[in-house]
Amino acid sequence: MTTIEKPAPEKPTQREQVPLALHLSDDHQRRVEQAAAMMGQTLDSFAATELVRRADEILEGQEIRRLSNRDRDIFLSPARRRPRAD
Repeated sequence: MTTIEKPAPEKPTQREQVPLALHLSDDHQRRVEQAAAMMGQTLDSFAATELVRRADEILEGQEIRRLSNRDRDIFLSPARRRPRAD
């Protein structure tokens, strides 16, 4: 009797992708499709790229602390009061 072994499944080359459903108005869909075409991307590729880009911007914005002029002045005021060492 001959035994035939099944080949090992190929390892995925990319991370597993999950579907994302969006509900857009007809006008929004047309605009997104037009932008994707102008960029030479598929609709899925364009949407994924732009969603991740925007998410990164938002997340990076949370990591950066922005001071108002008033807050900056309060923060720097102790340094301004110290006498300079000549």
